[in-house]
Amino acid sequence: MVKMIVTDVDGTIVGKDEILHEAMADYVKQLKEKQIAYTIATGRCAGLVKDYVEQLGIEVPYIACNGGSVVRKGEVLAKRTIPLKHLRKIFETADEMGMAVIYSVNGMEYAYRETPYILSQQASHNRYFTQSDFTEETWESLELEKVIVMAAVRDGSIHMIEELCKELPPSIAYIPYGTKAIDIQSAEATKENGVRELARLMNLSMDEILFVGDDLNDVNMIRAAGIGVAVGNAQPAAREAADYVTKEKCYLGVMEAVDKYTGADAWRSAMDNSLRRQSYNLPVVLKEQFEDLKGQIKRLLEDGMFDQAERLILTGCGDSYGAGLALRYPLEELTDLPVELVNAMDLSRYYEKKRLTDKTLVIVVSISGNGFRIREITEKANACGAMTLAVTRNKDSDIGNRAKRVLLLPLSPFEGGPGNRTYFSSLLALLMFGIAMGEARGVHDEARSRFCYEEIKKQGELLREFLPTWEEPLFQLAKDWKEMTGFDFVGSGMEYGSAWFSHAKILEITGAFAMQINSEEWFHMNNFVKAIHQCGTVFFASVKAPGYERTREAVGYSVRLGRPTLVITDGTQEDLGVTVPCIRVPSADFLPAMALTQYVPVCILAGYMGAMLGEKNCRGCLGPWSFAAGGAFIKEKKEL
Repeated sequence: MVKMIVTDVDGTIVGKDEILHEAMADYVKQLKEKQIAYTIATGRCAGLVKDYVEQLGIEVPYIACNGGSVVRKGEVLAKRTIPLKHLRKIFETADEMGMAVIYSVNGMEYAYRETPYILSQQASHNRYFTQSDFTEETWESLELEKVIVMAAVRDGSIHMIEELCKELPPSIAYIPYGTKAIDIQSAEATKENGVRELARLMNLSMDEILFVGDDLNDVNMIRAAGIGVAVGNAQPAAREAADYVTKEKCYLGVMEAVDKYTGADAWRSAMDNSLRRQSYNLPVVLKEQFEDLKGQIKRLLEDGMFDQAERLILTGCGDSYGAGLALRYPLEELTDLPVELVNAMDLSRYYEKKRLTDKTLVIVVSISGNGFRIREITEKANACGAMTLAVTRNKDSDIGNRAKRVLLLPLSPFEGGPGNRTYFSSLLALLMFGIAMGEARGVHDEARSRFCYEEIKKQGELLREFLPTWEEPLFQLAKDWKEMTGFDFVGSGMEYGSAWFSHAKILEITGAFAMQINSEEWFHMNNFVKAIHQCGTVFFASVKAPGYERTREAVGYSVRLGRPTLVITDGTQEDLGVTVPCIRVPSADFLPAMALTQYVPVCILAGYMGAMLGEKNCRGCLGPWSFAAGGAFIKEKKEL
């Protein structure tokens, strides 16, 4: 029985960016809750893993310097060192060859000389600083925990240092890493010996330890552990020594292996994320907002301003535009008025002013209510005499202060993150406005309105039931799809809006290229994508939708092409006539109500993929994307 997990650090729980992702810390926390101990065995000195130890909440001893020291809460419990005097020739030869020499003393690492590599590490990671030159006394008396010699160029020159290592006393060992580097330390300083000391301190046998690693210095420990695991990115020697090689790389491989051998079932929980949490909050949003919106809409219609409306224009940016895509045709049917969906740039700069008459109702959707483009639209529509309605969360905003009427979205506070609750709220408000306006215009009676409202409420109840059933299949799909280079979202009519919103979330969360397309146009364009196996393809296919048969055909051809395919449907695989993964969503007799929940599986999928990739939403608006921070490039655009 596995009682303790021990992992390497670099290449195992952190990648080349050396960032310990929050998901790994969450995973370790869950292991502790399940009474499974966790610690690390690393080649780094204690000082260079201090932050990781704190982030992971490690309280038991851990192994540093490849077994050169065993440390608990800053206290060194055991240490194995080597005399500097035996290494003078190696230091001086490597220095003459322009190589970087890094040595460890008392848990800290220092550079022998500032080389280009050392300078880059000082700048990027604030480490490997130099001390004063060694005196003769230092050469004779200093004890080191570990030495690393890094080749300046991977041209084989490191082998000259390897030859010098062969002349060292038997008490000193070395590990070559191809043409890149050499580790030098005590022959007794191995991860295996360090973990054996740990096991003694913890009163465990080696058979009760699961070890996960990736590199040459992990090989013996992989063999010695009760269960030895190599992550998917491991070196061939580590893979060959392992009892199990994970499919996943780095820390995801750790989670895969530990779940497999301990039954911890903590991997998925560690991948929890904002999009997922927002999805589970949607039934609450519906319940909180329904009566409030209904009352607001009733008062808006009672004041008579919209009685003269002969046409509607929907507009907005980003997700707000997606909401318009989903509900353009339902609003047209509900109100018996022609409805145009016009993107914000076109409406503000290209749309003919003469068409914005006093019989036109322009509905501007924006959660924040701020932004130059939507402000420009509202002012233009007002100047032309059109009616304007702002659908926004913020009454005291650019459009809230300018529109002739405001429908305020009563969203309760919730954690930040990519839009999900906000999109849902926009859909709910537009749909309820359409139902009420249709009744006010005599398009349908009160009984029909009540029926539509009840169908909307049912979507919230059904979503609460369906969400748990999506978790495992979408989590597994996220593992398979997270490294796709592209995504294709397909639907028609109302479902094209779901496809549009979904492509936006995937792009924002994963950073991968994503596209949305109409089911008919898919046959004319997107089916010709060449990278078949790298294009995750998602179809929205309600069996009740007027365009279902064409979407069903497209699904068949996607499967035939061999594309990774997912169908989001209220039907079954049998309805589709092909063997294809499906996510079943709540159906509705009032079809537009499905827009409220049909997109949610993609939020779960995108959230899991983003968590697995360690991606920040919209790249965190950092680095090349810093211009996007705070939405300044949307809000501060100068008027042309």
